[in-house]
Amino acid sequence: MRNNATILFCEERPLVLVASVMCTQFSQIMRLHKGKLDEVKYAALMHEAMVHFRFVCQLCKMQASEGRFYLHEHPT
Repeated sequence: MRNNATILFCEERPLVLVASVMCTQFSQIMRLHKGKLDEVKYAALMHEAMVHFRFVCQLCKMQASEGRFYLHEHPT
């Protein structure tokens, strides 16, 4: 899906990009449940979330380098 998103991003060249981290892994509720989850499962979820976060940051950098705007939303 990241490849498709990158292709669409390059083709459409949006004036404003709205980017967000994965809400489930970075939410306050997830922090409360951290101790209740299996350590391996929690690590896998966080790895997936960080891969997504790096991808979103890459798109934001590309957006800014072309003089366009981005909004990076972070859930609380």
